[in-house]
Amino acid sequence: MTEKERIIELVKNNVISMDEALQLLEAAAKNDHQAQVTSNEFIEEYKNAQKDIEEKVEASQLTQTPATDEQEEQAQQVIQEKFEQASEELAKKQEALVIAKQRLREIEIFAELDDLTEDMKTQQANLMAKIDHLEAEIEELSIEIDIKRQEMRQNTQSQIKKMVEDTTEQVTKAAKNFGEEAKKEGKNLQKTIMSYVKDWTSNFDMKDFNVSVPWVKSQKFEHQYQFDATDIDKIEVKILNGNIKVETHPQDNIIVDLDIILYGKEELDNIAAFESLSTIDGATDKLIINMMNPRVAVETLVKVPAKVFSELFIDTINGDVDLKDLKAKEVKLSSKNGDNEVANITADLLVYDGYNGDFKIKASEINDIDYHVLNGNLRYVDQVGNLKVDAVNGDIVITKTNSEGSIINAKTLSGDIKIAVPQMTNLEIEAESTYGEVHHRLNNVNQTGSHIGRQVDGEHDLIKLTIASTSGNIYLKD
Repeated sequence: MTEKERIIELVKNNVISMDEALQLLEAAAKNDHQAQVTSNEFIEEYKNAQKDIEEKVEASQLTQTPATDEQEEQAQQVIQEKFEQASEELAKKQEALVIAKQRLREIEIFAELDDLTEDMKTQQANLMAKIDHLEAEIEELSIEIDIKRQEMRQNTQSQIKKMVEDTTEQVTKAAKNFGEEAKKEGKNLQKTIMSYVKDWTSNFDMKDFNVSVPWVKSQKFEHQYQFDATDIDKIEVKILNGNIKVETHPQDNIIVDLDIILYGKEELDNIAAFESLSTIDGATDKLIINMMNPRVAVETLVKVPAKVFSELFIDTINGDVDLKDLKAKEVKLSSKNGDNEVANITADLLVYDGYNGDFKIKASEINDIDYHVLNGNLRYVDQVGNLKVDAVNGDIVITKTNSEGSIINAKTLSGDIKIAVPQMTNLEIEAESTYGEVHHRLNNVNQTGSHIGRQVDGEHDLIKLTIASTSGNIYLKD
C-alpha cells in the first residue's frame, strides 16, 4: 500500500480529516507542482472511493431492509407482550393490596370492639407482612413498566399509538375490575360486624328487625346531659351504632341530647341500663362519650359553646358524622360505614381515616388536612389549605376558591380526580394517570410532559399540585 493509499484509508476510517490528509500529502511532496498534482489526484481518488462505499452500503440496505423490518416488528411484539404482562400483573397486585388492606382494617375495627383472638392476631401479622410484600412487588413492577414504556417509545409514532391504545384498554379493564372487587369487599364489612354482634350475644334469642343490630325486644327513650364547659378543652366521642351531629349554640354549657335504643331479651330500667353499658363523663378537661356496646344504638346531638377546643375526636362504626360551626386546633375523625360532612369549621389540622363513606367539606378554613379512605368520595369546596389525599377507591373533587398558597397532594388507585383553582395564581403541577388521561382547561400555562406551570407574577402565592391516579382520569381547570 502506497503512502497515498494509506492516507485515503485513514480518511475513510475517520482517523484524520480531509484537510489533514492534504497537509500530509503536501508535506511529502518535493515541489509545489507535484503537491498540486498529488492533491488533485488524492481528492479525485477519495471521491471515487467514497462513491464506491456509498453504492455498496445502498445495495446492502436494499437486500437487508425486509429482514430488518421483520426483526424490528418481532422485537416490538416481544416488548409489547412483556409490557402487557407486567401491566396486568400490576393490576392484580394492586387488587390484592386493596383487599389485604380492607381485611386488615376489619381486624382493626374488631380490636376496637373486643380483644383479638390469637387466630385474629396471627391473621393481622400475616396481612401486615403481605401488604409490605405486595407494596415492594408493585414498586418493582412499576419500574419495569416504565422501562418497557421507554422501549416502546423508540418505535414509530403510529406503532406506539396502536400498542399503547390496545394495552391501555386491556389493563384499564383489569384496573376497573379490581376497583369493583374492592367495593364488594367493602360492602361485606357491615355483615361481618353483624356476625360479630350475633356471636357476642349468642345467649339471646334474635330475629331480624329494620335496625342496625337486631334483637327480640327494644326500648326507646330520650335523655339529656348537661356539663359546665368552662374547663372542658377536649371532646372524645366513640359510637358503635348511630349518627352524631356536633354544632355550636349560644349558651356557655355543653348539652348532649340522646335518642337511645336498648336491645335485649329482658326488660331493663332505661337510663340505668344505658349508663351501665355506656360512658358519658364531663368531670375533667375532656368530655367523654363512649357508646360502643352492641346493645346500644344512639342518635346523638352535641351542642357546644362557640369557643376554640384543643381537640375534637370522633370514632364511629355504622353511622354518619355531621360537624357544623366549630372551632378546634385539631379535628380527628375515624369513620366506618358512614358519610361525613363538615361545614363552617375552623381548624389548624383535620385528620380523617375512612372506610366505606363519602366526605364533604364546605365553607371551612382548615390549614392542613390529612385524608385517608379505602372506599369513598371526597368533595372539598371553598377555602382550601394544604391537603394530602390518599384514596383506594373513590373520586376526588376539589374546588379551591382562595388564592393563598397551598400544597395539594392527591392520589387514588381507582377513581377520577377533578381540581379547580383560581385564575390569577402561580401554578406548579405534576399530574399523571397510569391508565387514564389528563385533561386541563387552564389558561396561560406551559406544559412539558406531566408538568404544568404558570407564572403570573411575584406578588401571587404558589399553588403546588401533585396528582396521580392509576385507573382514573384527571381534570384540571381554573
